Amino acid sequence: MRTGDSLILNARALPGAARTSADVYIVLQPPGCGALACSLFWQGDMNFSSTPEPIVRDWPIEAFDGPVFSYRFDGSEPAGDYSWLAAFVVPGTGEVIGTITQPRFTFVP
Repeated sequence: MRTGDSLILNARALPGAARTSADVYIVLQPPGCGALACSLFWQGDMNFSSTPEPIVRDWPIEAFDGPVFSYRFDGSEPAGDYSWLAAFVVPGTGEVIGTITQPRFTFVP
């Protein structure tokens, strides 16, 4: 990614045979961050929190395939490697359902 480029984060959810609900976490790890302590928890729009908070609580998992976040780089962002983390979690527990997805990208102004 370079200044002027747009990042679009897409998500795909495929429910299993049994209906279940989950808390949904979408997290951005900026350059130099490899732990939850420095991660940013997306809260919708351009709002991020350093406090672990799901973007959606107790979501009845249903089929979804589409964009969830977009951003145009203006050059003020720190250069380096970024990671997105996304997970379904058993509501109110912190227990991850399935695996954590981890798409990565690099920003060079």
